[in-house]
Amino acid sequence: PLTLSGCWSEGRAETITERYVHLAETLPVRLQGSFELAREFAGEVRARQSSLLGFERGGQVEALLVNEGDRVEPGQLMARLDTRLLETELTRLEARRQELGTELALARRNLERVARLQDDNLASERERDELASRVGVLEASLQQVAANLQAVDVQLEQAELRAPFAARIASREIDSGVVVDAGTPVFRLVESGGLEVRAGLPLTVAAALKTGDLLAVRMDDELVEGRV
Repeated sequence: PLTLSGCWSEGRAETITERYVHLAETLPVRLQGSFELAREFAGEVRARQSSLLGFERGGQVEALLVNEGDRVEPGQLMARLDTRLLETELTRLEARRQELGTELALARRNLERVARLQDDNLASERERDELASRVGVLEASLQQVAANLQAVDVQLEQAELRAPFAARIASREIDSGVVVDAGTPVFRLVESGGLEVRAGLPLTVAAALKTGDLLAVRMDDELVEGRV
């Protein structure tokens, strides 16, 4: 019989590769009623309130007390109008109220005196009626002055621009010394704190949310909790 033999030219022995066996782990299957699926949606973070503020009445701007970038608290005075005419009117009305008060006190004393004299038949009914009418006119005049004083007080309040909520001044729309109409924007305020997230959600997802639900909100690398 013919026999053939040979060897590698480089003298290496043939390598036999072992059989690869893939190991797998078995797990028991449990039927669950539901499961959680995390989904992320893109949205926009913005301030809860952003407002353009102006005076309730027109006039010349006397002072601007805050500037862009400043933070203000609720009720803080931000600007005021020139109120010299209103202050003059206030002084005049106060003097008129004092004058009418003096006249009314005198008229009431005279009315009481005439009433006593009339009881002794020393004064006529006409004199008593005239004094009673005078007292009524003075009382009505005092009420009118009090109403005018209240109106001036309201106008003085309207000449001051105060912050309605805690905010940051985003922009100043006018300069000091200009004359503005009622409602002319003076500052634009952006509420500080209380941020809102607005995101577009599929109807099926939005319908499943309820007021008060807590959601995770990712802003940059920070994860915070938000409430619907």
